[in-house]
Amino acid sequence: MAESGPSKKEFADLINQVLGRNVMNEQVMDRLLQNARESYQRQGIDGIFDLVRQVTQAPFSNKEMKTMMDTILDSSSPGQALDRLGGQEWIPEGKARELKRHLEPDKKKKRDRRKRP
Repeated sequence: MAESGPSKKEFADLINQVLGRNVMNEQVMDRLLQNARESYQRQGIDGIFDLVRQVTQAPFSNKEMKTMMDTILDSSSPGQALDRLGGQEWIPEGKARELKRHLEPDKKKKRDRRKRP
């Protein structure tokens, strides 16, 4: 069975850990996802970009956000995506490394679990 990725709680915890303060929980994540769905239905991908800008105050144009999205989608892993984004200076290199550590801390644990009988 393929892994489906982190749960909403795990993702919210990751966001809080990276930001160093509690700004996200499952209820906030649900509202954010609902707003994203509605924005996409009304305006397509530009609606999503508008929502991201509103939530993050990111100073990027829709064209820049589309390029970032393509960079992430073309990556083979979250770590590679962060390396690429850091290389483009969209995310400060130090923040990209920090995010990568939070996203890929269990690789060794997963390998160890597979080796057990």
